[in-house]
Amino acid sequence: MKKLFICILLLIVCINLYGQKHPEWIENPSKVYDKNIYEVGVGQGLSEKEAEDNAYSVLANIFGMKISVDTKANEKYIETSLGVEEIRSLDNSTKIEAEHNLINVKIDSRYYDSKKNRYYAIAVLNKKETVSLLNKKIKDNIKIIDSYILKSNSERDLFDKYYSLYIAYIFSEKNENFINQLSILDNSSKIDILANYRIESIKSNMENIKRKISFGIDAFDITPNIESAIEHSISDLGFKISSNPSYTFRDKFTFDGNDTGYGMYIMNYTLILELINYNGDRIASFKFRGKDGGSSEKDAKKVIMNKLAKDINLNLSSQISNYLDGKFKNIKY
Repeated sequence: MKKLFICILLLIVCINLYGQKHPEWIENPSKVYDKNIYEVGVGQGLSEKEAEDNAYSVLANIFGMKISVDTKANEKYIETSLGVEEIRSLDNSTKIEAEHNLINVKIDSRYYDSKKNRYYAIAVLNKKETVSLLNKKIKDNIKIIDSYILKSNSERDLFDKYYSLYIAYIFSEKNENFINQLSILDNSSKIDILANYRIESIKSNMENIKRKISFGIDAFDITPNIESAIEHSISDLGFKISSNPSYTFRDKFTFDGNDTGYGMYIMNYTLILELINYNGDRIASFKFRGKDGGSSEKDAKKVIMNKLAKDINLNLSSQISNYLDGKFKNIKY
């Protein structure tokens, strides 16, 4: 009797495992979702999240859109969008919008195929609802673009000018995608946008500002190889060295050494490169410190200068990038 029960149980499991039927929407989504009302994307993957992301991607491809990869820009877009809409927490639909340039889309159904160990999901977009929302989004974004263009124009600091315009660029890029979606969903819809709010104009203005950004080196104690390392780091970031710079590096060295009495002079050192703006104000500091030695104080300093040149070559450009990222993130609406 026990053996019979086990056999029946195994049979039931096998029927459930191998006899399961896929939902209609996996193979024929148009039979479940009317094409005149909905746009859909079916995705699959090894996890539920992967299936959902792929569903969003398939739906985005209908509009010829690529998935965004600029994490910092997306974070700023989410932060600014939520600030404008007075939403206190990160809303999932806003995250989807930032990552996939899709609005009014939801995962309507999910399915797990235990035989294939595959997850399936379908992303659904209501056309009529989305047309109305797109019109509103585009107009809201134009207001934001306008405010950041004005902010950029009022800034004296070139970095502030550039990054304020960068936010306008993010929203103009979103609008280009939204306008494209709108034309596909409803070819009778038309929104006229002024040329200076379009992505090409904003990008051109950003490039003009970047060309004006230059650096100088006002050095006292650094050696030519350290100066060369600073110039190399600036060049890596796409900026130039100028005799009439927008920003200037000034060096501050401190040394603390002693003779060990065994033919070695050991020295602790700190180099602070201060970044000075047009007003003569220090706006950032980049620190390099360590410990090294030589047979004399002079030899120790020579070793240290060579070591510093390598350290600056490896790390200064990333330190400057982190500083600029911070300026970008701190810009508020």
